[in-house]
Amino acid sequence: MTRLPQSCAAFLSIVNEERQSRSHDDCHKARRPPAVVLASFTGKGYVLSGISLLITMLTGFSSFFPWKRIWYGNSNAQMAIEQHRAKWEFLTYIR
Repeated sequence: MTRLPQSCAAFLSIVNEERQSRSHDDCHKARRPPAVVLASFTGKGYVLSGISLLITMLTGFSSFFPWKRIWYGNSNAQMAIEQHRAKWEFLTYIR
């Protein structure tokens, strides 16, 4: 745990050197690490592990359950039902 602040300071110095060597427009395009990585607090390892576990679980669920295909099929079925109902109401109104 004592090496973490030193590695963060080294990382920040590298980032600052890179920012100074770039133009003003490039600085806005540079990627910045998440704030939770740079912050120092008790239980940081648990928080980072929890976030990475959550991301892993959501990625696994999205590959296991075909959400997009199910949503597409359900929305198409709903539109078809609404169209058939509108036709039926129109035909019953005419008669």
